[in-house]
Amino acid sequence: MKIGFFNDWTLGVVKNDTHIVDVSEALEGVHAHGAQEMIKLVISHFEQVRDPFQKLCDVSEGVPLSSVRI
Repeated sequence: MKIGFFNDWTLGVVKNDTHIVDVSEALEGVHAHGAQEMIKLVISHFEQVRDPFQKLCDVSEGVPLSSVRI
């Protein structure tokens, strides 16, 4: 699973190496002071966020990587 930020720090998962899916809704209620703290939280709690991230990827086509700023 490739995770990154796009378009001004929206958290996303890369899908099929061509699209990115916004997964920020899976972290609703999580408060982080900036992108660095957010990605540290995702990494340290990856077992808890993997399934919600995957479910969002399964139901969303995402947006083409070529149309976003990474």
